[in-house]
Amino acid sequence: MDLETRSEEFYTLTVNGVSGEHSKNYVLPAGCLQLGLPILGANPFNYDTLKDSWERSESIPTEEEIKAAAILWAEAQEKLKYQQQRRMAYPDWTEQLAYIYDNGLDKWKTDIVDPVKAKYPKPE
Repeated sequence: MDLETRSEEFYTLTVNGVSGEHSKNYVLPAGCLQLGLPILGANPFNYDTLKDSWERSESIPTEEEIKAAAILWAEAQEKLKYQQQRRMAYPDWTEQLAYIYDNGLDKWKTDIVDPVKAKYPKPE
């Protein structure tokens, strides 16, 4: 499906060295949020609709400023992705407490914590 037949509009952005299409409905709010300007009540379908529905007292940033800020926001989110992956990989805390009780803290670190940290390392 080509871009003209989609109901969404997209930017091609490079985030962490990877180029791809990103919905303007995602990029515009993320960029404004990164700039400290949440777009409460505005329509982020594209830059023109955002500009027409802008209700903040501050002037609207340029489209390029918003895109650049959205890239910074996405890169920051990518750096935190490992936290969510780790959270999902660890067993329920009640299971972990039982494991510690039955096997000790050192064995818990070796058997549960270290494998998850190795699988989802903290980015540099």
